[in-house]
Amino acid sequence: MNSDVIVGIAGLALGISYFVQSLALPKAFIGNPWAPIYFPLSLGILMILCSAILLYTGFRKKRREEKTLTSVPWFYVLGTMAIGVIYAFIFNKIGFIPSTIFFIGALLILINGKKGLITNIVITVGLTFGIWYCFEKILYISLP
Repeated sequence: MNSDVIVGIAGLALGISYFVQSLALPKAFIGNPWAPIYFPLSLGILMILCSAILLYTGFRKKRREEKTLTSVPWFYVLGTMAIGVIYAFIFNKIGFIPSTIFFIGALLILINGKKGLITNIVITVGLTFGIWYCFEKILYISLP
């Protein structure tokens, strides 16, 4: 079984679980009762669709690709996990903008190293403030 099939199965299980749990969210008392459920429900559907596409393409791959051995980049895997744990701990303490700048910046430095530092900084700040703008000004969702 190749890695696309494994990730597709895990994503499909997670997407179905997320979809079912989003249906259990409380409905709004004022206005459209389904309004708070639309966004998580659409994320669950999108995750199910992407996982199904990944499964389909994974099953269609030829067996010859599976025979080649690839090593797992443990440095990137463990580094990403460590950065994610730190992000989870500092998110409520220092807020969305500084913690997200740290998170995205640390991931980009982990992947790209010190080359392209200016590009990493521009992407980090632009992405963080773009996400903040979308949530705060367009969706009217307050971030910590």
